[in-house]
Amino acid sequence: MSEYEEEFVEDFVEQFDYDFEKIFAFKSDSLNLQEQLSTLRKKDLSEIRKNLNVEGLSQLNKDELIAKLADLIPEYLAKIIPFLAKTNYHFLNHVINSGQKSFVIDAEKIEVEELDLAAFLFSYGIAYPALVEEGLLFVFPDEIYSVLKKRLKSNTVKEQIEINQDLLLKSWAVLNFYGVMETHALYKKIKEYSDIEVGADHFNNVLYLNSNYHNVLQETDGIIALDQVMDIEFIYNEQMARDIDYADIPQADYDKIIEKGSIVFNFAQKRLQKYLVKNYELESEEAKALVHYISTLIQNGLKKSVISDELFSIIGRDKQGAKAEIGQLLVDINNQSRLWFLKGHRPKDLVQN
Repeated sequence: MSEYEEEFVEDFVEQFDYDFEKIFAFKSDSLNLQEQLSTLRKKDLSEIRKNLNVEGLSQLNKDELIAKLADLIPEYLAKIIPFLAKTNYHFLNHVINSGQKSFVIDAEKIEVEELDLAAFLFSYGIAYPALVEEGLLFVFPDEIYSVLKKRLKSNTVKEQIEINQDLLLKSWAVLNFYGVMETHALYKKIKEYSDIEVGADHFNNVLYLNSNYHNVLQETDGIIALDQVMDIEFIYNEQMARDIDYADIPQADYDKIIEKGSIVFNFAQKRLQKYLVKNYELESEEAKALVHYISTLIQNGLKKSVISDELFSIIGRDKQGAKAEIGQLLVDINNQSRLWFLKGHRPKDLVQN
């Protein structure tokens, strides 16, 4: 394993271990919200308080904070349901339809999306996940279950969920070209390409609630980005340093992205992933992880020759014609990254202008 790869893997494992410990370290079979909260550490309770946007509670001791959160969480849940993404809504609706307040996902069926969902629900004190022998356990306290049962069946909420999902998809489509944008700029750009019937406040709420634990988007300090962008601040600062407006997205390209749906990789990365699976007999997930790693090297500005050598040191010998084909795929990924730095402009566009 190369030096670059070792560093990347170490960072990933360290972050995963931290998240794993934070989210799945506690387990209680109680269906009482206050008792579930009492199993958490003070710093976990403080994290929930921050996510609820509640001020003035930082001086409370643990017992006082638990009592306060037990009152606030059901109220907050009732307010945020109309802003949920479809995946989260469908899961919660499935729980209600099952009639089970303690819900287990089979150990053999757990995917990254379920772990992301567990993190999302835990971060707001809505559900209390734990890994058990049978699989991934979600505990929904009585107070939470009651709110879900009342609110999820509303036809108005169902219609709103579809709108939210559309907003997230369109956000991804725009960010495929720009990589990083301020949320108000993203909202403005989406309005140029489609009819949005919701205001900026609703749009911001959808992004705020669904970006941190969504597998495509992430938000930091009012800036939204694809999760494949490694250094949000660097790209944003690079964009702001250039006195140019955002490029126009070709309508055909925008429509194509919307039609294909929300995928984690851009099209150039997808092509490399498929090439590695087909020609080097890698499993899809292995190829995906490798493309992600190679993309980080590209975004860190390494030369194409260095990246190509690094890739072949991992996948093995250069098959006939592979070096040229993979070289072009790396160029395509590099060009996509450069578009992000240039607000969607290609270098030749800037020269012409």
